[in-house]
Amino acid sequence: MNLANFFRIIAASALLSLSASAPAAITSAFDGNWYDFEHSGQGFIFETFPMGNGETILFVIFFTYDNEGKPLFFTAQDTVKPGVMRMSLKKPVIRGIVPGSTTLPKPTFEDAGILELEVSDCQEATAKVTINPITQGASPKIRVGTGSFRLQRIGGGATTQAKRCTGGISDNSFAANTPVFVDQSFSRPTLDARINFVRRPEASEFRLELSKLPIGKYELVVDDVVRAEVDVVADATGRTSGTMLLRSPALPFTYDLDFVPVFEDMTLRGALPSNSEYRQIFTFSEPVRPITNGNEFGFSTVIPSTVSQANILPAQVTGSLRGASDFRFNVERSNSGSLNELRVKAEGVEAGTYEVFVNGDRYGRMQVSPRANGKTFGEIVFRSPVSPGSYPLEFQSLGSQIEFRRAGVTDYRFLLTP
Repeated sequence: MNLANFFRIIAASALLSLSASAPAAITSAFDGNWYDFEHSGQGFIFETFPMGNGETILFVIFFTYDNEGKPLFFTAQDTVKPGVMRMSLKKPVIRGIVPGSTTLPKPTFEDAGILELEVSDCQEATAKVTINPITQGASPKIRVGTGSFRLQRIGGGATTQAKRCTGGISDNSFAANTPVFVDQSFSRPTLDARINFVRRPEASEFRLELSKLPIGKYELVVDDVVRAEVDVVADATGRTSGTMLLRSPALPFTYDLDFVPVFEDMTLRGALPSNSEYRQIFTFSEPVRPITNGNEFGFSTVIPSTVSQANILPAQVTGSLRGASDFRFNVERSNSGSLNELRVKAEGVEAGTYEVFVNGDRYGRMQVSPRANGKTFGEIVFRSPVSPGSYPLEFQSLGSQIEFRRAGVTDYRFLLTP
């Protein structure tokens, strides 16, 4: 039996006895070989196991050698947690006589020490190994109990998996090949909220729409870690609202989604002294449902439609307009059956960076710059499924109100009509 198969036996045997209890943070993008170049012949193998309940188990093999130069390895495993992971090191032991014609028996595991692991990103990590000399009799050749390994991935920069590493849950896409979603609303005396979560192979998103709260800054806390912030503001009628958007992989205007919301108790709390007493704990109460068809949460419909195009002229635009009135927006919509796209081109508007809102929620950002012909031009593309250079199309374009804002002020506003 080769060493690779032996490792698989050890991993499978160890996983049978594990009870997972925390959400995913480290993902399959971290799988592979990790090495401290100052310590030749020693290193680590990381292997993640995304579970059906949304959690992820990290299995580690530490290979080294003893004072006599003989190969020696230890294993560690635990449910992925944020921050430093303190894992119990185990030494697999095969007992008994093994005839040459049979496979290795199931190993047993002895407590051997402690592994403290901190992963900075998909390419760098720190590991501290402390071997228990009482139970093991001899320490590995280097004095691992007195310092740390500064680890780098071996060849990670050139692998497909490493390129996909975003730090979010979408790196475990193979564990969510069937797109699923949860969508629900709830009302409380000091909070109205709609929460939805979509998990799909190419991207996942968690949206939290809030209203009825007092004006101020609020934090979303999961596992005692602040995951997102929002400024709740009031409109002209006095209605307060705010939206938190977490996504994996993250976009420039989103927070990173590195936990699985449906398995967590989440806390919304005030972040300023003026509203620091505010605290609401909530969680999803509805089951996760598979997405089978339609255009729910950004999935393209299966019914093709024709391309449509319309010019939005100055007379059709309302809002606090800036600059000259010689401008127009050209809107193009298309649906090929497998792809939905909304493309908005702005010409002649004042140069600058615009936050793009749809029905009051921020969905993207558009840069308007001067061109050689003296005109300014900017473009924003929404697409489902999303692809590089576009934002996710997760709203129905027809009947939607599009706003372009700078510094919180609406410069241009128009309604998309058939």
